[in-house]
Amino acid sequence: MVNKGLGSGSDTVKEATSAFGDVAARVQDKASELGHRASEFGQKAVDTIDGQRASAASGFDSAAAGIHANADKLPPPVRSFAHDAADKLGHTADYVRGNKLQDMAADFGKYVKANPTQALVAALVVGFFAGRMLRR
Repeated sequence: MVNKGLGSGSDTVKEATSAFGDVAARVQDKASELGHRASEFGQKAVDTIDGQRASAASGFDSAAAGIHANADKLPPPVRSFAHDAADKLGHTADYVRGNKLQDMAADFGKYVKANPTQALVAALVVGFFAGRMLRR
């Protein structure tokens, strides 16, 4: 005896397949929407960081000027080191001012590939000091 309320087997399969297709389409739409929102958020973050480049460059310039101004009060070997450090800060300011975040990220990636050991040591040093700062 066949239960007439359930319909035929092929009708049930067609209905299940249709329902699964509808759910899959909804999931795909939501995933696409989420991806779009994440992309917008990422672009806003990049735009915000790019907008702060001038301020960061100005800070590097100010630090370099301060080091140059006080370097002459230091003993001769340290004086030379201080002026070199200030010059490098000035170059950093020019680099930050002249390059967008994507360009800096690409340059950083090239540096890490060319100098993996130095990059690893630098990451360890930065992580160590960040950990110490967070503990306080």
